[in-house]
Amino acid sequence: MSETDTQTATEDATGSGAETGQDATTDDGAQSVSFTQSELDSRVSMGIKAALAKQQDDHDAKSNKAKMDVERAQLEADGKHKELYEHTQAQYDALKAEIDNKEYKFQASEVLGKMGLSGYATVLMDGSNSIESLTTRAEAFKVAIDSGIETGVKAALETGTGRVPSNNTKAEPIALGDMNKEQITQYKKDNGFV
Repeated sequence: MSETDTQTATEDATGSGAETGQDATTDDGAQSVSFTQSELDSRVSMGIKAALAKQQDDHDAKSNKAKMDVERAQLEADGKHKELYEHTQAQYDALKAEIDNKEYKFQASEVLGKMGLSGYATVLMDGSNSIESLTTRAEAFKVAIDSGIETGVKAALETGTGRVPSNNTKAEPIALGDMNKEQITQYKKDNGFV
């Protein structure tokens, strides 16, 4: 189509009879907005593209629905729809369990972090599956740790040496300078120096 044919077709389509770059007037004499030929062409092509895209989307949606209906009918005819449902449900349950586990670990790390026990998360979370039971375990663990520290400090203060006496012997601790060769060798073995 030549440029004059396109212009004529555009003028016919707009119904204004206006030439390119001139103001178009309506039948009642009111002024309207003017467009150049390229502006009109781009607007028309955008409109056509939008209409084609919408039509393609509608067609794809109908096609996909038809395919799903055919597949469902085949599964029902084969009696496999229950198997498909059970398989899908198993996948869903596994995914839900994984998400719940990740959420529990995240919440647990927050709770233990607030209590200052984040270093013991693996031990405290083992066998626990709820935040309530984890909190109870963590509180009991913290009480046990605090009580053990308090007992150790009291024992160290009672000996007067600043050291906690060993449970293996009832003798008073001996300073390294007062030990003989055998005692030093035994001390090194006991403390992992040898």
